[in-house]
Amino acid sequence: MLNWGGIQTHYLPLEGRWTNLIERFGWINGETEPQLGVLYQYARTRDDRWLRLGRNMVRHLVDVDTVQAGERAGLMRRHFAVHFGQPGDMSHTFLGAPSLLFYLTGDERVREVIQQVADQSMRHFSDSYFRDSTDAMKNCLWYYELSGDERYREQAGRILDSALSAVAADGGGARLAPGDAPQGGRRRPGDP
Repeated sequence: MLNWGGIQTHYLPLEGRWTNLIERFGWINGETEPQLGVLYQYARTRDDRWLRLGRNMVRHLVDVDTVQAGERAGLMRRHFAVHFGQPGDMSHTFLGAPSLLFYLTGDERVREVIQQVADQSMRHFSDSYFRDSTDAMKNCLWYYELSGDERYREQAGRILDSALSAVAADGGGARLAPGDAPQGGRRRPGDP
């Protein structure tokens, strides 16, 4: 039942099968937002099959792949071998497909989760890991568009300003403060 609407990460077309569910090669959850592509296909064709598939995929994303309670409520789980393999993180939390489904259907459960994700995004901000911050920024903007609540637009602006202030003057990439380099990350000459 929990797999309904989920997509596995790696299909082997020459073998005609999916890979084994191991570690990160399992359920894709929201990574790359395949749900959004399905809903766009519905918008292009008006073929209800795409809407049904997209709705099932988004409902799986919001009901199974999104943390529902506790301090991590609103974060989505990254791709993993099982649906509950890790506690959720901002860098794998996306609101494009849920927002589009809400606009198409008015599904209030989806709207509740959109707000939950947006609220988590308001609290989540990192000066050192921009993937998290840019996803939080996008989520705040999705919710601002839906609600008109200026606080979410303002938070998105703060996140963007922080990211832009970290870009090197020559546009060659983000400057990282001492100790903020990701594991295995390198600094360019002249970076602090």
